[in-house]
Amino acid sequence: MNIVENGIWIGENATIAVVDGLQISFLRVREDLIISLLNHKEDGTIGVVYGEGTKDEAGNSFGALREPFTQTAIKHSETGEPVASSEEAKTYIRNHSADEIRYDTEKSKLIYTMHNGAEFELVLAEKIKAADINQTHEIDHELTIAQRLALWNQQMSVAWDDSKASATINSEKYSIFFYVEGKHIYCRVGQNGFSDKGFAMLSTVCIRANEVRMLENNMLSINDFIAEDEWFTEETCAFPPDGAWYWSVKEVTDDLITLHGCQGDVYHFYRVKSTE
Repeated sequence: MNIVENGIWIGENATIAVVDGLQISFLRVREDLIISLLNHKEDGTIGVVYGEGTKDEAGNSFGALREPFTQTAIKHSETGEPVASSEEAKTYIRNHSADEIRYDTEKSKLIYTMHNGAEFELVLAEKIKAADINQTHEIDHELTIAQRLALWNQQMSVAWDDSKASATINSEKYSIFFYVEGKHIYCRVGQNGFSDKGFAMLSTVCIRANEVRMLENNMLSINDFIAEDEWFTEETCAFPPDGAWYWSVKEVTDDLITLHGCQGDVYHFYRVKSTE
């Protein structure tokens, strides 16, 4: 994987997040197939997820993790049968390890070329400063809840072992996630909306069980998403007509903001403290 400028890159059929060599990609190869890939500058292609289906009719989804990890495919894309051979799962990793990414200075665009020659052009939607990610924050009572949520959300993480892979790239404007563990697959892109009443996220790409979708014109996800205060509901989550997911504030301290999830769940935003 070539090193490209840190940021969130968006095209009509693709979204790619890059921060310091960690890369999470979403590629709509055809109307009924979206691929998500997890790459690392030192370890190459770590995970591949194929989501088959459309917004109205989701099909099979399966994932594969590279050696020395066990394959975690759910169903074969053509036969619909469980993938029993780790060699078959490795084929997906091997194929996408040949994918290339580069910056075209003449077009001022990022070019992602798949191993089969398919190309995706993307523009920089949000530049990310690596120093802003996982940054420590001092206690500042002058910051509003919305400002604290926006600051504390800017996180990056990646972890994998012999049966799963998980990665997060959260910027001010976007929250991007890749997760494969056994039969559990969840990969998504969301636009962030911060309010003193809580946090909202408008999902633009999603691959999980029985759900495979990307905005028909993914370039629309460059536009800012503004959370509407009227849609926050006390003590629970909300799914209003704007299509976003809303989580209202439950509790606020100097180090933690707790949000109401659905059915009694809670979500936490932590202030990153200095270790000194």
